[in-house]
Amino acid sequence: DFEFSWLGNGQLELRIVNRRYFTTLDDITVVWALRVNGFVAETKALAFPTVLPQKSAEVDGASILQALAHHNIQQLISDGDSEIHLDFSASILGATLGATSERVEVASDQITLSTQGKKKSKLPYPKHLILCQNNDKGRLVKAEPDSMSLTANGFTISLVDGSFIYQSVTDSTKPIVSSLQPNLFRAGTDNDGVKQLGDQFFDKSKPLGLWLTLGLDCTTLEDLDVTLSSKKINFSGDAMDFPSFVTKARIFGHPGRRKYEGITLAEKLEDSSTSSVKLGKWEQQVTMVGNGSVYVEITLDLEESLRDLPRVGLQFTSPCMGKACFFANGP
Repeated sequence: DFEFSWLGNGQLELRIVNRRYFTTLDDITVVWALRVNGFVAETKALAFPTVLPQKSAEVDGASILQALAHHNIQQLISDGDSEIHLDFSASILGATLGATSERVEVASDQITLSTQGKKKSKLPYPKHLILCQNNDKGRLVKAEPDSMSLTANGFTISLVDGSFIYQSVTDSTKPIVSSLQPNLFRAGTDNDGVKQLGDQFFDKSKPLGLWLTLGLDCTTLEDLDVTLSSKKINFSGDAMDFPSFVTKARIFGHPGRRKYEGITLAEKLEDSSTSSVKLGKWEQQVTMVGNGSVYVEITLDLEESLRDLPRVGLQFTSPCMGKACFFANGP
């Protein structure tokens, strides 16, 4: 059994109780996780001394207190607009239960440090990141040129196929942002020529055929060139240089690669052997600052012949987000 209590003001009392009659708890691993509005801000294994049968012992919570200080939890608690919890999970090797060598959870507990009050935070986790700007320890950004990655404050950026994957170090299964790509296409309408019979690929008054022959609906980044660079960003009131990666590539369209059942123009294009089309150039600079935030700058240099484009924009996926806030003149 576990007895945990949060006394507030940076004080934490931890005690573990061994209710076994014959053995210690040395076969148990305890892991704690600090959650801010559902996101795992930090997680570590909890070290505790040998506890004899039917005895208890105090547990050193220094690593937890360090995490609370690093993530400015006391400030978030004072603001009263965040859900903050400490989760504890105890596990043993599955072999103890006659299963595989995977660990099996046998106990868990949770301490509530703060619940949302009347104020609702529209940006719960970014707010946590912004507060970390004032922590000098969070200013270190680790650049790995060989693996083309940047890491800071529990977040990492990895460059992949001209784009990047932005994710939490503690949960690499669901990226926060990935597959940032140029978007030069939109769904066609009647006015664009959706109902054409397939013989008007170059009808300027009905541009869908032209868009499809250029492959605007299926673009890739090729001929990649990636270099390690830096960018000066105002951080915690100071202009500081942070590492970044600059990716240069060519944008190609691939006509006929996407299937559009029932649209005659698209179906005829699928049957033709059309080569890739050079659409322009792509330059991306990705910079990570000490609190884990990411700055991305994109420059698109499109071919002069591309006069009539349905869209010039960007697209990306965000598997871990259920909600997002967008600050711009748009969307």
